[in-house]
Amino acid sequence: MKKVLGSAAGAALIMVSSLAQANGYIGVNYSQIELEADYLTSDLDTGDVNVRLGGHINKFFAGELRVGATLQDAEGSPNNLEFRHDSIVSVLLRLQYKIGAFQPYVIAGMSRIEDTVEDDFGSDSRSYTDASFGAGFDFALGETWGLNAEYFQLSDDNGLKESGPSVGIFMNFY
Repeated sequence: MKKVLGSAAGAALIMVSSLAQANGYIGVNYSQIELEADYLTSDLDTGDVNVRLGGHINKFFAGELRVGATLQDAEGSPNNLEFRHDSIVSVLLRLQYKIGAFQPYVIAGMSRIEDTVEDDFGSDSRSYTDASFGAGFDFALGETWGLNAEYFQLSDDNGLKESGPSVGIFMNFY
């Protein structure tokens, strides 16, 4: 837990210093997170929305804070299972390289996840922290606006792997 808090404080400091120089971005992404586990008879997909706030450290690195939750619960079997992320908070470091309007990147950090599972026998909630990572790209639509796409592994905790694609829009501020 101390490592997570230290990472969060470090990322927040990086973002605040970057934003103070007015060199950041804000975005909204929709993610289709697939849940894979041995105890599920089929894979489940949640529809999550994330708000991204980032600050460029230099032309190669950015710090990013993401806050999100499930908009569309995953439903499946066994026992009329419903799954949702009540909250997701991720603190990430991004390695990027701009090539014209196209900017590919890899991203990694820690995520704090709170989720709820409901079925015919009741409901259960849990909170956990896990490493997260992904790869994607930004495509600039001018100096201010752009599109984003990525594949992100949110968690691989206790036999439950959560990963999937996301698409979104972002706005740079300089």
